[in-house]
Amino acid sequence: MLLVIILITGSITVHLTFNYTSSAATKLFLLVNNSETYDLEFFTDSNNVSGYPRPIVPNIIHFLRMHQPYFDFNEMISLKSAYLNHQPDRILIHCDNCSFYGKYWDMIKNISTLELVHFKPPTGIFGHKFSQLWHASDLVRAEILMKHGGIYLDNDVFVVQSLNKFLHFEMVLDFENRNVLGSQVQIAHPNARYLKLFKETFRNYHGNRWYFNGGELPTWAIIYKHPELIHRVEKQRFGVEYFGILRRLYTKYWSGWEENYTVHFLTRHTDQVGLTLKFDEQNIKTYKNTYGAMARSIYYGTKDLILD
Repeated sequence: MLLVIILITGSITVHLTFNYTSSAATKLFLLVNNSETYDLEFFTDSNNVSGYPRPIVPNIIHFLRMHQPYFDFNEMISLKSAYLNHQPDRILIHCDNCSFYGKYWDMIKNISTLELVHFKPPTGIFGHKFSQLWHASDLVRAEILMKHGGIYLDNDVFVVQSLNKFLHFEMVLDFENRNVLGSQVQIAHPNARYLKLFKETFRNYHGNRWYFNGGELPTWAIIYKHPELIHRVEKQRFGVEYFGILRRLYTKYWSGWEENYTVHFLTRHTDQVGLTLKFDEQNIKTYKNTYGAMARSIYYGTKDLILD
């Protein structure tokens, strides 16, 4: 079966083609009690609203580090939050330079489920040369999920609670009708249909636009056309919206953070709310805004202020 999507919006025309033809036999995955089979090659029986009765996504968390051998405090807290609060079977760090260093790397490098996976970053796709490193990152995170399946997290995403409920779905993204999708947290089966179509959108690559291929184009060309391909996480419970999260984390105490599944720290954008403080294990003891409570919960095991 050949799927063709043509979208015309303003001056942009997107023509996506994906060939669903495969070998003679469709691979069926037999789950747990050998009484139920599901089509996990084509997902013709997929229900991304209520999900499958049993998990179909491997319990693996993926991080991607390109030209980032140094671990800072925020990245250590984020990775350790995934380890403690989700308890994955494996944590894979995909890295082009895996010679990590810094005292915060030393604090987590011996986690038993942690593995390093070396890769060579792509320089382009479909004849286009990437103009920015993060555009390559947009592609690589999809390719990681297409190879392994699991949970992709940006390096400054804090995991608040277990993500196990989302392992029952073909593809999970933070998306609400008024927004473009949030790509900082992605959960997927390796054969998720969305991932294959996402990669095809790079045929229309715009190197001068920061989030066009990472979020804008996939929203218009795939999700608006085929919303059934993803499970939506609404009410901002992956915490990947921009200015709202910055204000909640760094300008006040937001008690609602504990209701989220994840929260994006947005550590590269804190100057937008006037924050110049560089966090460490000492100054978080008395930092009264939300970030302080979150970091303390991982580093010290308490959300409360620590008054020496």
